[in-house]
Amino acid sequence: MEKSKLTEEIKGLALKSGAKCVGIASAEAIDEIAPKRYRTQDILEGAKSVIVLGGHAVLAGAWRTGNNRINAITRGFPHKRKPMVQGLAEHIENTYGYYAVYFDGLPMEAGYTPFLSLKLCAEIAGLGTRSMAGGVLLNKDYGLLNFAVVITTMLLDTDSPLEESVCPDESCIARWQKGLSTPCLSACPSCLEGELEDGKIKWMRYHRHRCAPSAQTTSLSSFQKILLEAINEEEKEKRRALLLGEFFSRNVGAITSGNEIVANCFECMRNCPIVRKGQRLNPQF
Repeated sequence: MEKSKLTEEIKGLALKSGAKCVGIASAEAIDEIAPKRYRTQDILEGAKSVIVLGGHAVLAGAWRTGNNRINAITRGFPHKRKPMVQGLAEHIENTYGYYAVYFDGLPMEAGYTPFLSLKLCAEIAGLGTRSMAGGVLLNKDYGLLNFAVVITTMLLDTDSPLEESVCPDESCIARWQKGLSTPCLSACPSCLEGELEDGKIKWMRYHRHRCAPSAQTTSLSSFQKILLEAINEEEKEKRRALLLGEFFSRNVGAITSGNEIVANCFECMRNCPIVRKGQRLNPQF
């Protein structure tokens, strides 16, 4: 099968599996930017292509709720992306005989310093650009997306990075000119910093060390922190309150059910005009 038809088939399978969008990046192009030990060749020797699948990070309805827990537990794509890329990788190996490795970026398996930047892969594959909310990639059609990838030795046609930045939106530029702020910067001033100039991002900074502890409240690290605090607590009643309280109980339940919240709170994205446009629905009846 010729390369263009093969590329079309692979993209079709990715979309059929549930991805909102799919792009293909050159492994070589990624490795030119990624630092040592975080390149595709460090994961799969002879890698030629990286297939990037994107899906909605949060359901449209969940953006409309004021309940942060609802927003967190309805993040559908992060829960289903692993079987999607696993199936695609298996298809490539079983059908075409090329080596393939999948990665969905979950911190529980890769740690908080994953061995491949999914945002870099998505950028090279033309699925979005960086935003003022430093750690977030935005897509012009779908807003905020989560990503998962398949790295393969199969040579496929590649997509090009976007020539124009998705962020900032025109409304954000107008707001900056009026008050030197944007919706994301106003929502999370302790986590985000940045500046616009001539309608473009001049610089932005994401303080992950501030964001992660406040957002990741039902994770293994949070469980360990509370457990250590309870062990060191000398007063029996306080120790009992720590271990039997709602917060610790939610942590235990989340870990045992595999529903840990290890992503960010996304409050910086709640009023982002690009995200709001991407989540706008049109009822059919």
